[in-house]
Amino acid sequence: SATFDTVTCAWDVTGTQPVQPSLTCYETATFNTVTCAWDVTGTQPVQPTLACYETSVFDTVTCAWIVTGKQPVQPSLACYESATFNTVTCAWDVTGTPLLAEIKQLGETLSAFTNPPGLNADWYNIQTENGNTRIWLMQEDASFFSPKFDCSYFIVVNYEECVDTSETYNYSATAARIGSFVTSPNPTKGLVNVKFQNTNNQIATFDLIGNNGVKIDEFITLENNLNIDLSKYPSGTYYLYFNSENEVQGCKSEEVEKVSTKIILNK
Repeated sequence: SATFDTVTCAWDVTGTQPVQPSLTCYETATFNTVTCAWDVTGTQPVQPTLACYETSVFDTVTCAWIVTGKQPVQPSLACYESATFNTVTCAWDVTGTPLLAEIKQLGETLSAFTNPPGLNADWYNIQTENGNTRIWLMQEDASFFSPKFDCSYFIVVNYEECVDTSETYNYSATAARIGSFVTSPNPTKGLVNVKFQNTNNQIATFDLIGNNGVKIDEFITLENNLNIDLSKYPSGTYYLYFNSENEVQGCKSEEVEKVSTKIILNK
C-alpha cells in the first residue's frame, strides 16, 4: 500500500510479497500480480504399471517411483513338466503328464503301452538265478515284441529327455491258470457261454469231452469268455476241460491248473 508523506513530500510504500508456499519435487510456483497470489503448477508422475509381485513408493528426493519386488522363483521341474507364470494368481502353473511305460499281452505278442501313446521301447529279458540277476537286450526301438520263450521282460521308453522303465512282466504265451468256470445257460438247448480269468489275453485252450470220455472238439481263445454251440451234438452230458499240465515252462515257472465243468445239453 502507499501513503503520501507531506514531510518528505514522497509516497511511502509498505507491504511484503506473500511467502512462496512449500513445493513438492514436481511442482513450480509463479507469483500472479493480478490475483496477488502464488500459482502452483505440476503433477505427480503417474505410477508405473506393476506386476502382481511388485510394489511402488514415490521418492520425493529423486521425484520418481521406486518399484520393488521380484517374480517368485520358478519351481524345480520334472523332465516332463513345463511352467508358466500366472499373472492372475501370481504363481507358477506347472503342467505335464508323467511318462508311462507298461507291457500288455495279446496271445504270443507283447506290446508297449505308453503315455504319450505310440512310443517305441527297448525290450529286455531279465533272469535271476542263485541270487544273480542277468539282463539281455532283446529288441530295440519297437512297439511290439514276440518272445521266443516264456520268461520275464521289461521295457525302457525314452521321450524328450525323460526315461521310464516298466515293471517286470512274466510272459507266457499260453494261459497256465484261468480260475473257475462260469457257464450259462446250463442246462442249455445248444448255445452256452463260458467265462473265466484271462487278464493277460493269453492263449487258452479247452477240450470238449463227451459222456464216453472221448474228445470231440477243441476251442482256442485269447479272450476271457467263450461261446460254444453244442446244437450239432445229441442231448446228454458233456465236459469242458482246461489243462495246462503239459504246457512247456520257460525261465519263470507258473503253477499249472487242471479244471473242468459239466454242461448238460437238453434240446
